[in-house]
Amino acid sequence: MKLSKSNGGLGFRDLELFNLAMLAKQDWRLLHYPNSFVARVLSVKYYPEGYFLEAKVKRTSSFIWRSVMAARPILESGLMWRIGDESKAWIWQEKWLSSSSSFKIQSQCLGMDLEAKVATLIDP
Repeated sequence: MKLSKSNGGLGFRDLELFNLAMLAKQDWRLLHYPNSFVARVLSVKYYPEGYFLEAKVKRTSSFIWRSVMAARPILESGLMWRIGDESKAWIWQEKWLSSSSSFKIQSQCLGMDLEAKVATLIDP
């Protein structure tokens, strides 16, 4: 059924993957528009003290929140820090390099702290 019509199928998409893609799009909107009505309502209920990417699924979470959180790994796989003058990105743990196989630093510098931020590398 998933094969294209030209290959003898009915041309249906993989609905589960399509659904996850649409949920990841909603995750992106929560991340980029934190002052939208939906983002404010969800933040009060599910991540009042933190940030969307640090939110957890609780035992009492609604079906909508569980669905939104199911797509978060898809969103996270494509996220990358954009470095400015005061970055909060971790040097060793986060994606912030513009070109690399993983966009992270692959080797560790022995003279630097493991908890250092990218802002420490910027010379004002």
